[in-house]
Amino acid sequence: GEYDYGVKLISQDGDPDSWFLEIWEGGNLVETQGGSGDSVTFTYERRSGIEGPERPRPPPPRCSPIEDECCIDSDCPIGENEVCIQRTCVNEGSPRFSLEWVG
Repeated sequence: GEYDYGVKLISQDGDPDSWFLEIWEGGNLVETQGGSGDSVTFTYERRSGIEGPERPRPPPPRCSPIEDECCIDSDCPIGENEVCIQRTCVNEGSPRFSLEWVG
């Protein structure tokens, strides 16, 4: 399968923090990324364990503030210090890790 991942800086005091990501598959290090502040969106395609053709990834469904809790940060309650992550209002917190799993 194919996986998209990245680092998003939520708040900053001074210089951006450095980060380093490792992808391990079957006990083997297969990919590394590093940087500071926000990253671009990286893509990792897992090849092992795939025996045949895979269904293509469908396009993401459109966000609807009527059906979803939020689509953008301003949809979250004012004064609650929350941000919109994957259509859910979550406390801004520091540090915070958000993982989106597709597949």
